Amino acid sequence: MKAKIETKILKISEIKKNPKNPKRHNDELFDQSIKEFKYVAPMVVDENNVLLVGGGRYDALKRAGY
Repeated sequence: MKAKIETKILKISEIKKNPKNPKRHNDELFDQSIKEFKYVAPMVVDENNVLLVGGGRYDALKRAGY
């Protein structure tokens, strides 16, 4: 079975953080990057909008008020 891949724009409020993600990030670096460059890289979510890739960016965007 092939995975269905599509691009869509979601509000940050529509994305659910993955509770199983063990990664920790340098918040200061992510915050500075969001301030300087805004947000330009995609995040990856599953069919239920659970975050699979982009947890650090998600957290930085939430802290920045998006």
